[in-house]
Amino acid sequence: MQEEVAIEVSQLKTCRCGYHKHDYHIIPRCRYTWFGLLRMLMGVTAYPEEVYYQCEKCEEVIDRTTDIEVRRLHV
Repeated sequence: MQEEVAIEVSQLKTCRCGYHKHDYHIIPRCRYTWFGLLRMLMGVTAYPEEVYYQCEKCEEVIDRTTDIEVRRLHV
């Protein structure tokens, strides 16, 4: 089973530093719409429009997603 995980990790996209999406140097960031920001200011839960993963060292964006399940994790 560990071999399967190693294969999957080696196939992930990496930044120039060599970090992949699940490393601690990659930070998930959320992008909200104007209406979503307004909802948050009013105290209502708002889902981000997009979640992107950015390296904290080289600031390269390595992945973007609009999948609702991923967006719900980053509320």
